[in-house]
Amino acid sequence: MLHEFDIARIDLNLLTLFEVVMQERHAGHAAARLNLSPSAVSHGLARLRRVFNDPLLIKVSGGLQPTPRAVAIEPAVAEILMKVREVVAQSLPFDPESSARHFRLGAVGGAAMVLAPALMGAVEHRASHVSIDLRRVDWQSCIADLDQCALDIAIVQSAALPDRFVQSPLYEEPMVAAMRIGHAYARTPTLEGLCAHAHVAVTLGEGDPDPLDAVLAGHRHIRMTVPSFSMALSVAARSDLLAVVPRSEAVHHARQLRLQIVPLPAEVPPCRFDAVMLRQSLQDDGLAWLRAELERAGAAVRGAAWRDGQLELFRPDPAAALPGQTFSRPAGGLRATDRQQAPMSRF
Repeated sequence: MLHEFDIARIDLNLLTLFEVVMQERHAGHAAARLNLSPSAVSHGLARLRRVFNDPLLIKVSGGLQPTPRAVAIEPAVAEILMKVREVVAQSLPFDPESSARHFRLGAVGGAAMVLAPALMGAVEHRASHVSIDLRRVDWQSCIADLDQCALDIAIVQSAALPDRFVQSPLYEEPMVAAMRIGHAYARTPTLEGLCAHAHVAVTLGEGDPDPLDAVLAGHRHIRMTVPSFSMALSVAARSDLLAVVPRSEAVHHARQLRLQIVPLPAEVPPCRFDAVMLRQSLQDDGLAWLRAELERAGAAVRGAAWRDGQLELFRPDPAAALPGQTFSRPAGGLRATDRQQAPMSRF
């Protein structure tokens, strides 16, 4: 059982002092940053030592050396202060030109690669002090992270969501078929061919329809379902199953998994990506601003040039090929081939 602690014995100023001293490892430098006298810093450190029952920082030649206990608690103290700063920041009027707010975004698969350049290209000019933590997430976990406020906004493929969420359409991209190199479908990339081969499918929300099923009129042969596009691609790379995924997701994994990518027939609709946030978050001026910036970035992506069904941003880089290989585009689609067998080409 944990011992009860009187929270009145400590205040946030002490935690801030601890954070700065740990960063500076010098009492005088910390005092200058905090606009305090060296004696005030020494007094604060003495209070912290009593609270944590540990020396925390020991005088050594040229500064202060943290104890193992100080090193152990530093991440927790930093997280506490970050949470407090976020709560206070959300209570203040949001001014993008002066705000130093930290936002947390989650994006599935290739969506991060598609939107990040456009988003930061816009934000760095209009909000130079704002920082963004963009992390890769899967569809199911990001919904839980939104509910727990571990994410501010998630960028996911469009699906039916509960009413507590609000969705903003961002952009669309073509779907492609991804498969192991040498798969028979690459020779017959038709709707009939899609029906003839077994698939690994991705499930989004419960009961959410797969647009490909509508196109194939129930003739799609699904051998396995998985919760994410990246998992579907891993399965396709090691089996005879086809994975139908957004183009950017396939290109992102093609080199590592040695995948072949084939355009789909025109009848297959594109994949739509949305910005998702809790409806109650619309009252937060900062998040409303970020949502608008994401919509602006999505508009920039929609206006970008697509060629051969691929956003120019994702043209395979020949320098990223596997040793002894280059990217080329044979009749059956994009694949990695031996340099001796295929000439270099721009795809």
